[in-house]
Amino acid sequence: MSFFSVSRPLIAALVVGVAGFAASVAQACPDWQQTGQQIRYSADQLWSPQTLSVIAGGGDNLRNCSQPGVGYVATRPDFDFNFSDNNAGRDLDFRVNAACDTVILVNDARGQWHFNDDGGDGLNARLRIPNAPAGSYDIWVGTYGPSTCQATLTLETFGGGGGGVTPQPPQAGGSCPDWQQTGQQIRYSADQLWSPQTLSVIAGGGDNLRNCSQPGVGYVATRPDFDFNFSDNNAGRDLDFRVNAACDTVILVNDARGQWHFNDDGGDGLNARLRIPNAPAGSYDIWVGTYGPSTCQATLTLETFGGVSVTPPTPQAPIGVLPDPGNMVSYRNRTGDVLMIQVTGTDSGSVWGSGIYTDDSRVARAAVHAGLVQVGQTAVVYVQIMPGQPSYQGSSQYGVQSSNYGSWSGSYQFVRGGTEPQAGGQSGK
Repeated sequence: MSFFSVSRPLIAALVVGVAGFAASVAQACPDWQQTGQQIRYSADQLWSPQTLSVIAGGGDNLRNCSQPGVGYVATRPDFDFNFSDNNAGRDLDFRVNAACDTVILVNDARGQWHFNDDGGDGLNARLRIPNAPAGSYDIWVGTYGPSTCQATLTLETFGGGGGGVTPQPPQAGGSCPDWQQTGQQIRYSADQLWSPQTLSVIAGGGDNLRNCSQPGVGYVATRPDFDFNFSDNNAGRDLDFRVNAACDTVILVNDARGQWHFNDDGGDGLNARLRIPNAPAGSYDIWVGTYGPSTCQATLTLETFGGVSVTPPTPQAPIGVLPDPGNMVSYRNRTGDVLMIQVTGTDSGSVWGSGIYTDDSRVARAAVHAGLVQVGQTAVVYVQIMPGQPSYQGSSQYGVQSSNYGSWSGSYQFVRGGTEPQAGGQSGK
């Protein structure tokens, strides 16, 4: 187990003559000033462990960087974590679970760096910050070698000082779902959900719905699992929520009009599923629960169906087919243009988003994720250049796991046009 803690240097005023050099360094090493997926939890919320999906690894070799440790991480953090209300002085625990050899790098609320390799089970990384200060934490989940892999990051608090105050585990049935509390914040438009988006979640909690005014039977957490901002449903599409897990799940939703919706066993087997017709735009609070008191790992899928048919604009074919540029960053100034790109599907490279991708996502891998080509297959795809988005939601599709990300300056999407190898799995809509 390796562990380091160093102070973040104070940021000096940049000299104009070396600005370009500083930018190049930032691209090669972890940069806490860039934005990762934004998450927020209080010390009390993390008394129950919270698990997040992530692609471990990246292109930055820590051996070449000023940050501590050995391994490979992305330049931007995987997560920007807002940690609050730790008056009890609890320890903050970060642990990774994956099939590959993982490392973890954290820049804490005081600007100190922390690194670990193999502090958890087997080759998994784990580190703990005693009496963790409240504030902003930047988190990188990396790999010891250059290859990436699917992983989960678990956050949890332990212990507690502050005059001997010891936290108590939540008591079943002691409270009820509270839509005024804050869950993980996600946002999608109706068009973005025309392609299903999948999120990891721990199903269940300590609140027994039999004792509450909300509808249904089962166990959920007090705070929502997700605060979902749903936008741009002018087409009047139905909004579909479905859960997949090995246990018996339920789902509870407070919609944009303040109405409650509940389902048990509406999906496959014992899985929950519900659909809200002509769903209003606005804020939705979502709880993924269990019929019994035990929790389990689950996924929640959001998707839109039906509505007034909205046909994407017919692409205006550019002159000629372009070779694969890798990503679309160099075309950022051509917002609205549709380009024909010849790609060969690949299983390597980073992808952020679903339906709408960050423009630094590898096009050939994003095309596999979108269901347009298979790995090793060559085809021409139509790529529309789009403005930057406030957030991007990753998902697992066609054997490719794309990642979540926050605000980014440029985007692209695939639009229908010409002959495509695959239709993308939207049958029945």
